[in-house]
Amino acid sequence: MLSKPLKKPEFAIKASGADIVEPSTSKKKSGWQLIGGIPEKPPYQLFNHLHKYTYEWFQYLETITDNILDNQKAWFNTIVGDTSNDSSRYETLKEALEDVDVLPGSRILVTRNETINADSIPTVTKEDITITFNSGITFSKGIASTGLILNADRCTVSMGEFSGFNGNSDHGIEINGNNNTIIGSNFIDCPSPIQDNGLDTLIITKDTVKLPGNISGNQLDVSTVNTHTLTASDSIEIQKDILDGKRDVYYKRSDIDSLLQSISQNTYTQSEVNAFLQSISQSTYTRSDINTMFENSTLDCV
Repeated sequence: MLSKPLKKPEFAIKASGADIVEPSTSKKKSGWQLIGGIPEKPPYQLFNHLHKYTYEWFQYLETITDNILDNQKAWFNTIVGDTSNDSSRYETLKEALEDVDVLPGSRILVTRNETINADSIPTVTKEDITITFNSGITFSKGIASTGLILNADRCTVSMGEFSGFNGNSDHGIEINGNNNTIIGSNFIDCPSPIQDNGLDTLIITKDTVKLPGNISGNQLDVSTVNTHTLTASDSIEIQKDILDGKRDVYYKRSDIDSLLQSISQNTYTQSEVNAFLQSISQSTYTRSDINTMFENSTLDCV
């Protein structure tokens, strides 16, 4: 996200009376023209009108956007960004994570791009940390093998782009803690986007759905999900670990439909799954919705 400009387009903000003339409707549509081959010279009063009300609209929109940003930032304990031009406290995510004032359970908003080198890899060592990236924020490879390391439990990384981690041992994100969540992150030129050494990791990105529990190596690749094989024990683990909800998250109807219907040896047939889903009108399912749905079923699990 771009930083807020330091200067405003102030001009004619005190002009009034005869010094301001609103253009006619036809002039608003046609703008300045060539008249007899000669460029039109607009009266100064029209320019004053244009600049004065352009500035007033900027003022109005600034109030709205400032309120939105203030509300957003109020939810976060810590903001990483340009410390010279906004309310950011830290220039880098690594700096924020290493500060003793950033406690376990902190919510961190990242608002600036970074180039990650070996001495600047952000590493999470405190539990229950939430890191949220503003739209379009990218961590690019400098001289480093990973863009972010999670060494703690129950942390969440939301959004963010990781680019260029394409070496033989490179990963966009490395996970060594347990019960962590990666959701909505994007990986560009990262052949191995996530190295997961932890337990019960939940990953939902545009390329990968990885669910807590043991599902044939614990990973589903969206591009190859049709060839994935579930065993009877896998089915039990899905119900225990996902449907009973190790995480208090919402699952979109489309996500559940896609997952269950595209697995070639699914526990349930497509028509059986549809029968369950059609009985609920919500667009998302809570953990309790899904539990009830399957507890009331007379279908076998294998």
